[in-house]
Amino acid sequence: MPYTDDGIAVGAFHALKKNIVVSCSAGNSGPAPSTLSNLAPWIITVGASTLDRAFVAPVELGNGKKIPGVAVTPHNLEKKMYPLVHAAQIVNPNVPKNETMLRLPGSLSPKAKGKIVFCLRGAGSRIEKDLEVKRAGGIGIITGNNKEIGDELYPDPHFIPGTGVT
Repeated sequence: MPYTDDGIAVGAFHALKKNIVVSCSAGNSGPAPSTLSNLAPWIITVGASTLDRAFVAPVELGNGKKIPGVAVTPHNLEKKMYPLVHAAQIVNPNVPKNETMLRLPGSLSPKAKGKIVFCLRGAGSRIEKDLEVKRAGGIGIITGNNKEIGDELYPDPHFIPGTGVT
């Protein structure tokens, strides 16, 4: 993207003209080529390569199996078993199942009520997805990776109780 079309680059340039130093995040889209953000030469771009913490949020299934998960959320459910439903099983009529797995707005039916909904990571923001589960009456979410994402896990903050698994 040309610097003239990048709002952060333009704003940072105006700040620089007033002797204000601008520091920005390198982004969270990697690791892959060309995934850095805020590359204008007048911006100090900062990225972290490691973090010495684990944000553990495992899932325990009814059969006792525990699946490792990660999340950063202030929302917790009571320590008891809850019904788990695959998002594709509670699709609204006329919504393609691939959209339901991504929890896009309006995709889930009220059959989510009182359940934890399993969905895939992908298109749309995490908050948008959390709000869709809540709108449909779901009480929590488990977000799984598709093949393209692989084993990568990010401890995402959630608007409702939730965790990410691979």
